[in-house]
Amino acid sequence: MIRLFLFTTISISLLNVINCGYAEWEEVKPYCGARPNPQCCVSRDDDCFMPYYDSRCYCDTFCFRGIDNHDCCPDHDTVCEGKNATVPVTAPPKTCNCVDASTGQEYSLGESFKRDCNLCRCITLGHQTTLSCEEDLCVNNPDLI
Repeated sequence: MIRLFLFTTISISLLNVINCGYAEWEEVKPYCGARPNPQCCVSRDDDCFMPYYDSRCYCDTFCFRGIDNHDCCPDHDTVCEGKNATVPVTAPPKTCNCVDASTGQEYSLGESFKRDCNLCRCITLGHQTTLSCEEDLCVNNPDLI
């Protein structure tokens, strides 16, 4: 009886199609579609990313697609692979720039720069433009020297 149960369970598991897509609650916003050119990168490119919640998602051909763990941006397949999306993806309005409060320097949407060892990028979150910066501890920090 146990063998029959195990055989049936394994058979059903093998016949099921694994869906590696994003959860239904996740809104497909333009991530790769909002990147400056190139929107998509060939091979592995660690600089080919967009901020995604409290992490990053990638727009390169190397991004990982797993069952529960993936780092491709939600619009990667549509923008980079040309696959049909169930939800139309449009770029956000490009009306505002970002201002670095520490220097007063203004940056265009999609533009990035280094602040010490951290990468900062002017992005949109919803309909608001904001400056998103990494927060790594830099070895040239005066507090560490």
